[in-house]
Amino acid sequence: MGALEERLVANHREELEKAAEAAATAMAQESVPAPVVVPTADDHKAVIDAAVATALAAEEAELKPKYQGDVENTVESGWLESTMKLRLKDSHLV
Repeated sequence: MGALEERLVANHREELEKAAEAAATAMAQESVPAPVVVPTADDHKAVIDAAVATALAAEEAELKPKYQGDVENTVESGWLESTMKLRLKDSHLV
């Protein structure tokens, strides 16, 4: 039984060493930090341009109905004014 026991102990020792090596390799790979991407000036400019474009689009979407309403009110006011002028002119002619 001595030879069998020695072979089993040797096999077990090899498996433990392989497992320890695999664990060490895995930990080494996990401890390697991911590459850090440093934003460039172009990246900052692109982000700022996108933010400005979004803000302008939101502002335009907010103001467009107001301006449309103002235009409609102005046109209606113009029609009323022209109607009143015609009535006034007709009343002077009579």
